[in-house]
Amino acid sequence: MIEEYPYGDFWAQLFFNPVYHVTTWWHKREMYKYVSQVLRARFAENNQDAVQHRGSSRKRSVIDLALHSYANESKAGTTAGKLDSEFERYAVDQMNVFIFAGHDTTSSAIAYAYHLMSKSPQVAETMIREHNDVFGKDIDMVPQLLRGQPHLINRLEYTLAVIREALRLYPPASTLRKGSPE
Repeated sequence: MIEEYPYGDFWAQLFFNPVYHVTTWWHKREMYKYVSQVLRARFAENNQDAVQHRGSSRKRSVIDLALHSYANESKAGTTAGKLDSEFERYAVDQMNVFIFAGHDTTSSAIAYAYHLMSKSPQVAETMIREHNDVFGKDIDMVPQLLRGQPHLINRLEYTLAVIREALRLYPPASTLRKGSPE
């Protein structure tokens, strides 16, 4: 159970607060509308040939991959110039999962890494020294430095070890499974 729910007890909100359900429904609807709008705009800006060849010189986004798959599997839908509503609904649902899962797992990993560093200040000090050695002491220059030399991130071996330990102790996608006596 979530102890720190912003409006009190999570389960009480879930079962006894009608505003919770309306708010959840509204947020889901707004997210669906936004992602659907982005999907339709991307489809409209790319003709079918561009969708199939897009990203050959760069990494492709989830939207590009979905549209590429759609173009390959549904030639009739792509020639009509309009997305099939069933495909759109499925694609938007999947993109929302990607958006949530990517943000939730990353934020959880960061939160647990900070938690572990708060329990071991010497770990945080060692990480700061490592970052200063690799990037220098001017924090404002780090983004520019990484754009020019992205390989520098590979020199943060201690930081990587801390992140891996946080993920080992607090995996973001953990499960409970029923075991058998055997």
